[in-house]
Amino acid sequence: DLFVGASVVVFARQLKVTGYADDFTRSQLDTRKEKTCAIIKPHCYEKIGVILEAFQQAGLVVAHMRSLKLTRDQLAEGFQHLHEQPTFSELLDSMAEDFAVALELVGPNAVRALQDLAGPANPEEARARAPTSLRARYGRDGAQNAVHVSATADAAEREIRFFLGSPFPATATCRDCTLCCVLPHAHAAGHTGAILNTILEEGFEVSAIELTQLDRANASEFLEVYRTVVPEYTSMVDELCNGPVVVCEVRGENVVPSFRELCGPVDPEVAKHIRPQSVRARWGESKIRNAVHCTDLPEDGVLECEYFFRILPTHPL
Repeated sequence: DLFVGASVVVFARQLKVTGYADDFTRSQLDTRKEKTCAIIKPHCYEKIGVILEAFQQAGLVVAHMRSLKLTRDQLAEGFQHLHEQPTFSELLDSMAEDFAVALELVGPNAVRALQDLAGPANPEEARARAPTSLRARYGRDGAQNAVHVSATADAAEREIRFFLGSPFPATATCRDCTLCCVLPHAHAAGHTGAILNTILEEGFEVSAIELTQLDRANASEFLEVYRTVVPEYTSMVDELCNGPVVVCEVRGENVVPSFRELCGPVDPEVAKHIRPQSVRARWGESKIRNAVHCTDLPEDGVLECEYFFRILPTHPL
Protein backbone atom coordinates (compact mmCIF):
# COMPACT_ATOMS: atom_id res chain seq x y z
CA ASP A 1 0.00 0.00 0.00
CA LEU A 2 1.25 3.43 -0.96
CA PHE A 3 1.17 6.17 1.65
CA VAL A 4 3.69 8.65 3.00
CA GLY A 5 6.03 6.74 5.31
CA ALA A 6 5.46 3.36 3.66
CA SER A 7 8.35 1.20 2.48
CA VAL A 8 7.99 -0.52 -0.89
CA VAL A 9 10.17 -2.97 -2.80
CA VAL A 10 10.76 -2.23 -6.49
CA PHE A 11 13.05 -4.53 -8.48
CA ALA A 12 14.52 -5.89 -5.23
CA ARG A 13 15.32 -2.38 -3.95
CA GLN A 14 13.67 -1.01 -0.82
CA LEU A 15 12.31 2.50 -1.25
CA LYS A 16 10.57 4.73 1.28
CA VAL A 17 7.73 7.04 0.31
CA THR A 18 8.76 10.41 1.78
CA GLY A 19 6.20 12.79 0.30
CA TYR A 20 3.91 13.73 -2.58
CA ALA A 21 5.36 14.63 -5.99
CA ASP A 22 2.81 17.40 -6.60
CA ASP A 23 -0.18 19.19 -5.09
CA PHE A 24 -2.69 17.26 -7.21
CA THR A 25 -1.47 13.91 -5.85
CA ARG A 26 -1.60 15.33 -2.33
CA SER A 27 -5.18 16.54 -2.80
CA GLN A 28 -6.26 13.16 -4.16
CA LEU A 29 -4.60 10.96 -1.54
CA ASP A 30 -4.44 12.94 1.71
CA THR A 31 -7.92 12.01 2.96
CA ARG A 32 -7.88 8.57 1.35
CA LYS A 33 -4.68 7.68 3.22
CA GLU A 34 -5.29 9.35 6.56
CA LYS A 35 -3.46 8.09 9.65
CA THR A 36 -4.83 7.37 13.09
CA CYS A 37 -3.66 5.73 16.31
CA ALA A 38 -5.17 2.84 18.24
CA ILE A 39 -4.03 1.30 21.50
CA ILE A 40 -5.37 -2.11 22.50
CA LYS A 41 -5.70 -1.91 26.26
CA PRO A 42 -4.20 -4.46 28.68
CA HIS A 43 -7.49 -6.08 29.71
CA CYS A 44 -8.00 -7.08 26.05
CA TYR A 45 -4.69 -8.95 25.85
CA GLU A 46 -6.41 -12.21 24.90
CA LYS A 47 -8.33 -10.40 22.16
CA ILE A 48 -5.34 -8.73 20.48
CA GLY A 49 -5.61 -10.97 17.42
CA VAL A 50 -9.39 -10.58 17.11
CA ILE A 51 -9.20 -6.78 17.39
CA LEU A 52 -6.32 -6.59 14.92
CA GLU A 53 -8.35 -8.76 12.54
CA ALA A 54 -11.26 -6.31 12.89
CA PHE A 55 -8.97 -3.40 11.96
CA GLN A 56 -7.75 -5.24 8.88
CA GLN A 57 -11.23 -6.33 7.82
CA ALA A 58 -12.36 -2.70 8.08
CA GLY A 59 -9.78 -1.78 5.42
CA LEU A 60 -7.32 -0.14 7.81
CA VAL A 61 -3.68 -0.88 6.97
CA VAL A 62 -1.31 -1.51 9.89
CA ALA A 63 1.57 0.85 9.14
CA HIS A 64 3.31 0.28 12.47
CA MET A 65 2.68 -1.75 15.60
CA ARG A 66 4.53 -2.33 18.84
CA SER A 67 3.84 -3.65 22.32
CA LEU A 68 4.40 -1.31 25.26
CA LYS A 69 4.63 -1.35 29.03
CA LEU A 70 4.63 2.28 30.20
CA THR A 71 4.60 3.96 33.58
CA ARG A 72 1.78 6.23 34.66
CA ASP A 73 4.03 9.27 34.12
CA GLN A 74 4.92 8.17 30.59
CA LEU A 75 1.25 7.65 29.77
CA ALA A 76 0.41 11.08 31.22
CA GLU A 77 2.96 12.62 28.87
CA GLY A 78 1.62 10.75 25.86
CA PHE A 79 -1.97 11.68 26.67
CA GLN A 80 -1.31 15.21 27.92
CA HIS A 81 -3.71 16.61 25.31
CA LEU A 82 -6.49 14.70 27.11
CA HIS A 83 -5.68 15.88 30.64
CA GLU A 84 -8.89 17.93 30.98
CA GLN A 85 -11.14 14.95 30.33
CA PRO A 86 -12.93 13.68 33.47
CA THR A 87 -11.78 10.10 32.80
CA PHE A 88 -8.09 11.04 32.38
CA SER A 89 -6.93 9.47 35.66
CA GLU A 90 -8.88 6.27 34.98
CA LEU A 91 -7.33 6.08 31.48
CA LEU A 92 -3.84 6.15 32.98
CA ASP A 93 -4.72 3.61 35.67
CA SER A 94 -6.16 1.20 33.12
CA MET A 95 -2.90 1.01 31.18
CA ALA A 96 -0.02 1.72 33.57
CA GLU A 97 2.71 -0.93 33.91
CA ASP A 98 0.79 -3.45 31.80
CA PHE A 99 0.99 -4.92 28.29
CA ALA A 100 -0.67 -2.80 25.60
CA VAL A 101 -0.33 -2.72 21.82
CA ALA A 102 -0.07 0.58 19.96
CA LEU A 103 -0.82 0.77 16.24
CA GLU A 104 -0.60 3.31 13.48
CA LEU A 105 -3.46 2.64 11.08
CA VAL A 106 -3.86 4.08 7.59
CA GLY A 107 -6.94 4.20 5.40
CA PRO A 108 -9.69 6.35 3.90
CA ASN A 109 -10.87 8.83 6.57
CA ALA A 110 -9.10 6.60 9.08
CA VAL A 111 -9.82 8.71 12.19
CA ARG A 112 -13.58 8.53 11.70
CA ALA A 113 -13.50 4.94 10.45
CA LEU A 114 -11.69 3.77 13.60
CA GLN A 115 -14.02 5.72 15.87
CA ASP A 116 -17.02 4.04 14.22
CA LEU A 117 -15.39 0.62 14.57
CA ALA A 118 -14.58 1.24 18.25
CA GLY A 119 -18.01 2.62 19.15
CA PRO A 120 -18.97 4.99 22.00
CA ALA A 121 -16.42 5.32 24.81
CA ASN A 122 -18.82 3.90 27.40
CA PRO A 123 -19.32 0.16 26.74
CA GLU A 124 -22.89 0.23 28.07
CA GLU A 125 -23.77 2.99 25.63
CA ALA A 126 -21.91 1.10 22.91
CA ARG A 127 -23.95 -2.04 23.55
CA ALA A 128 -27.14 0.01 23.21
CA ARG A 129 -26.17 2.11 20.19
CA ALA A 130 -23.50 0.08 18.37
CA PRO A 131 -23.77 -3.57 19.51
CA THR A 132 -21.21 -4.87 16.98
CA SER A 133 -18.54 -2.30 17.89
CA LEU A 134 -15.32 -3.30 19.64
CA ARG A 135 -16.23 -1.57 22.89
CA ALA A 136 -19.66 -3.17 22.95
CA ARG A 137 -18.09 -6.60 22.49
CA TYR A 138 -14.98 -6.33 24.67
CA GLY A 139 -15.33 -3.24 26.89
CA ARG A 140 -15.91 -3.50 30.63
CA ASP A 141 -16.33 0.11 31.76
CA GLY A 142 -15.36 3.65 30.78
CA ALA A 143 -11.66 3.06 31.48
CA GLN A 144 -11.37 -0.58 30.42
CA ASN A 145 -13.16 0.01 27.12
CA ALA A 146 -11.06 -2.25 24.87
CA VAL A 147 -9.27 0.34 22.75
CA HIS A 148 -8.12 3.92 22.87
CA VAL A 149 -8.63 5.67 19.53
CA SER A 150 -7.51 9.12 18.41
CA ALA A 151 -10.17 11.83 18.60
CA THR A 152 -8.83 14.00 15.78
CA ALA A 153 -6.17 13.94 13.07
CA ASP A 154 -3.99 16.25 15.18
CA ALA A 155 -4.35 13.96 18.20
CA ALA A 156 -3.47 10.99 16.00
CA GLU A 157 -0.28 12.66 14.85
CA ARG A 158 0.77 13.40 18.44
CA GLU A 159 -0.09 9.92 19.68
CA ILE A 160 1.66 8.17 16.79
CA ARG A 161 4.77 10.27 17.35
CA PHE A 162 4.83 9.53 21.10
CA PHE A 163 3.70 5.90 21.38
CA LEU A 164 5.25 4.61 18.15
CA GLY A 165 8.13 7.01 17.63
CA SER A 166 9.66 7.23 21.12
CA PRO A 167 12.57 4.90 21.99
CA PHE A 168 10.78 2.88 24.64
CA PRO A 169 12.41 -0.46 25.47
CA ALA A 170 10.91 -3.55 23.90
CA THR A 171 8.68 -5.68 26.10
CA ALA A 172 10.60 -8.84 25.13
CA THR A 173 12.05 -10.85 28.03
CA CYS A 174 14.49 -12.88 25.86
CA ARG A 175 14.10 -15.79 28.30
CA ASP A 176 12.44 -19.18 27.73
CA CYS A 177 11.09 -17.98 24.40
CA THR A 178 10.77 -18.63 20.70
CA LEU A 179 10.33 -16.32 17.73
CA CYS A 180 7.34 -16.06 15.44
CA CYS A 181 7.72 -13.93 12.34
CA VAL A 182 4.59 -13.32 10.26
CA LEU A 183 5.97 -13.13 6.73
CA PRO A 184 5.27 -10.18 4.40
CA HIS A 185 2.82 -12.03 2.16
CA ALA A 186 0.70 -13.15 5.14
CA HIS A 187 0.70 -9.69 6.72
CA ALA A 188 -0.19 -8.01 3.40
CA ALA A 189 -3.06 -10.48 2.94
CA GLY A 190 -4.51 -9.46 6.32
CA HIS A 191 -3.78 -12.73 8.15
CA THR A 192 -1.75 -11.30 11.06
CA GLY A 193 -4.75 -10.94 13.38
CA ALA A 194 -5.97 -14.48 12.73
CA ILE A 195 -2.48 -15.90 13.26
CA LEU A 196 -2.05 -14.03 16.56
CA ASN A 197 -5.49 -15.18 17.68
CA THR A 198 -4.54 -18.80 16.95
CA ILE A 199 -1.33 -18.46 18.96
CA LEU A 200 -3.17 -17.03 21.97
CA GLU A 201 -6.04 -19.53 21.76
CA GLU A 202 -3.51 -22.37 21.88
CA GLY A 203 -2.30 -21.10 25.26
CA PHE A 204 0.97 -19.44 24.26
CA GLU A 205 1.98 -16.09 25.70
CA VAL A 206 2.87 -13.29 23.29
CA SER A 207 5.26 -11.16 25.32
CA ALA A 208 6.42 -8.76 22.61
CA ILE A 209 5.14 -7.60 19.21
CA GLU A 210 6.82 -5.35 16.67
CA LEU A 211 6.10 -4.53 13.05
CA THR A 212 9.32 -3.82 11.20
CA GLN A 213 10.90 -4.12 7.77
CA LEU A 214 14.21 -5.81 7.10
CA ASP A 215 16.67 -4.71 4.47
CA ARG A 216 18.37 -7.40 2.44
CA ALA A 217 21.51 -7.38 4.58
CA ASN A 218 19.53 -7.99 7.78
CA ALA A 219 17.36 -10.68 6.18
CA SER A 220 20.44 -12.46 4.84
CA GLU A 221 22.15 -12.26 8.22
CA PHE A 222 19.12 -13.59 10.09
CA LEU A 223 18.71 -16.54 7.72
CA GLU A 224 22.45 -17.21 7.35
CA VAL A 225 22.16 -20.59 9.10
CA TYR A 226 20.06 -21.85 6.17
CA ARG A 227 22.47 -20.71 3.42
CA THR A 228 24.15 -24.08 2.93
CA VAL A 229 21.24 -26.17 4.22
CA VAL A 230 18.23 -25.38 2.04
CA PRO A 231 18.25 -24.69 -1.71
CA GLU A 232 15.51 -22.05 -1.27
CA TYR A 233 17.76 -19.79 0.82
CA THR A 234 17.84 -16.91 -1.69
CA SER A 235 14.08 -17.04 -2.18
CA MET A 236 13.59 -17.08 1.60
CA VAL A 237 15.65 -13.91 1.89
CA ASP A 238 13.66 -12.32 -0.95
CA GLU A 239 10.40 -13.01 0.88
CA LEU A 240 11.62 -11.86 4.30
CA CYS A 241 12.61 -8.43 2.99
CA ASN A 242 9.67 -8.09 0.59
CA GLY A 243 7.58 -5.97 2.94
CA PRO A 244 6.71 -5.39 6.60
CA VAL A 245 6.96 -8.37 8.96
CA VAL A 246 5.36 -8.80 12.38
CA VAL A 247 7.76 -10.36 14.87
CA CYS A 248 6.57 -11.80 18.18
CA GLU A 249 8.32 -13.20 21.21
CA VAL A 250 6.29 -16.27 22.17
CA ARG A 251 6.55 -18.04 25.52
CA GLY A 252 5.15 -21.25 26.94
CA GLU A 253 6.05 -24.69 28.25
CA ASN A 254 8.72 -26.41 26.14
CA VAL A 255 8.03 -23.52 23.81
CA VAL A 256 10.31 -24.05 20.80
CA PRO A 257 9.15 -27.55 19.79
CA SER A 258 5.54 -27.01 20.87
CA PHE A 259 5.26 -23.76 18.91
CA ARG A 260 6.97 -25.31 15.90
CA GLU A 261 4.28 -28.01 15.99
CA LEU A 262 1.56 -25.34 15.94
CA CYS A 263 3.21 -23.72 12.91
CA GLY A 264 3.34 -27.04 11.06
CA PRO A 265 5.63 -28.43 8.35
CA VAL A 266 7.54 -25.95 6.18
CA ASP A 267 5.63 -27.00 3.05
CA PRO A 268 1.96 -25.95 3.38
CA GLU A 269 0.86 -28.78 1.09
CA VAL A 270 2.40 -31.31 3.47
CA ALA A 271 0.97 -29.39 6.43
CA LYS A 272 -2.55 -29.62 4.98
CA HIS A 273 -2.31 -33.41 5.02
CA ILE A 274 -0.62 -34.12 8.34
CA ARG A 275 -1.41 -30.97 10.40
CA PRO A 276 -4.47 -29.39 8.74
CA GLN A 277 -5.12 -26.99 11.63
CA SER A 278 -1.56 -25.66 11.73
CA VAL A 279 -0.70 -22.07 10.86
CA ARG A 280 1.07 -22.99 7.62
CA ALA A 281 -1.71 -25.30 6.49
CA ARG A 282 -4.28 -22.53 6.95
CA TRP A 283 -2.39 -19.47 5.71
CA GLY A 284 0.70 -20.72 3.85
CA GLU A 285 0.90 -20.63 0.05
CA SER A 286 4.20 -22.34 -0.76
CA LYS A 287 7.45 -23.46 0.86
CA ILE A 288 8.69 -19.85 0.61
CA ARG A 289 5.44 -18.02 1.29
CA ASN A 290 4.51 -20.30 4.17
CA ALA A 291 2.93 -17.70 6.49
CA VAL A 292 5.43 -17.72 9.36
CA HIS A 293 9.01 -18.29 10.32
CA CYS A 294 9.49 -19.99 13.68
CA THR A 295 12.59 -20.99 15.60
CA ASP A 296 13.83 -24.48 14.72
CA LEU A 297 16.21 -25.34 17.59
CA PRO A 298 15.60 -24.84 21.33
CA GLU A 299 18.97 -23.15 21.80
CA ASP A 300 18.09 -20.56 19.13
CA GLY A 301 14.87 -19.22 20.65
CA VAL A 302 16.54 -16.59 22.81
CA LEU A 303 19.07 -15.71 20.09
CA GLU A 304 16.39 -15.05 17.48
CA CYS A 305 14.32 -12.92 19.86
CA GLU A 306 17.42 -10.96 20.86
CA TYR A 307 18.20 -10.34 17.19
CA PHE A 308 14.88 -8.63 16.51
CA PHE A 309 14.15 -6.99 19.85
CA ARG A 310 17.62 -6.01 21.10
CA ILE A 311 20.12 -6.03 18.23
CA LEU A 312 18.20 -4.53 15.33
CA PRO A 313 17.25 -0.87 15.72
CA THR A 314 13.50 -0.46 16.08
CA HIS A 315 11.88 2.58 14.57
CA PRO A 316 8.60 3.56 12.89
CA LEU A 317 8.30 2.50 9.28
